[in-house]
Amino acid sequence: MIKESKEAALKELLDKYNIKPTKSLGQNFLIDYFALNCIIEALEIQYNDVIIEIGAGLGTMSKEIARRTENFIAVEIDKHLMPCLKDTLKEYEKVKIINTDFLQLDIEVEINNFPASCRQAVKIVGNLPYYITTPIIMKLLEAEINIDLMVFMVQKEAVDRMIAKPGTSRYGPLAVALQYFFQQEILFNVPPHCFYPKPKVSSTVVRFKRIKNPSYKVNNKKLFLEVVKASFEQRRKTIINSLSNSTGLKFLSLDRETIKNILDEAHIDSDLRGEALSLEQFVNLANTIDKYERH
Repeated sequence: MIKESKEAALKELLDKYNIKPTKSLGQNFLIDYFALNCIIEALEIQYNDVIIEIGAGLGTMSKEIARRTENFIAVEIDKHLMPCLKDTLKEYEKVKIINTDFLQLDIEVEINNFPASCRQAVKIVGNLPYYITTPIIMKLLEAEINIDLMVFMVQKEAVDRMIAKPGTSRYGPLAVALQYFFQQEILFNVPPHCFYPKPKVSSTVVRFKRIKNPSYKVNNKKLFLEVVKASFEQRRKTIINSLSNSTGLKFLSLDRETIKNILDEAHIDSDLRGEALSLEQFVNLANTIDKYERH
């Protein structure tokens, strides 16, 4: 009965603003307030935190965030949701609403608009559509900002890619990068009836807390991420072929013989495939390449 009343209220809101959920944008609006409050609590918001919400939608979660901090950016790609989102947040004048594709947003510029004292604890939250989960998270990891914590609602298949281990089919750049920078926690599942319209699959809420002192230290973050991505560009190829033919590593002046020497120095078999390498091996490989480039 409660779920039905919340769904009815949402439908009324959609009718008021003449909004039709867009399937291609993965628009399934959360109507379960218990799940919403759990997500808010998982963010551990402090007043000075900078929060970015990816996919602010109608502003249901946005309003709860705005009540807790003024340093808030709500990003929404769909221009048809803007009137509703702006009305929902109209009493929170300092909230910045941006109508754009998050993948096109210069997040460094946006974060640097906040006082330095606030930029030390950036937190990200969002309900991420399956088809852009990896690009969004990789963009965040590549950005030169101090992300302290992230809370995402994603499909189970995306979670499997995030927590995958070496040697498995799901293991890829997303798993390697996330497992280096963040401690991962699977918090809870959100079934289809908690959304309108109902998706075909359940979602999972995952929290990522920054690892302050990683077990293995990366010397060059940009290079590390490029090496990781290059190693999985062609999954069937050996690591030496992947690195030699990668478009992402063209900025490095490394020939095949040099790459072979690097792999030998890093104690990595050149006939291995990228998915066989552990996190420690990827860190060692990137640091060895960095050493060659600097000398």
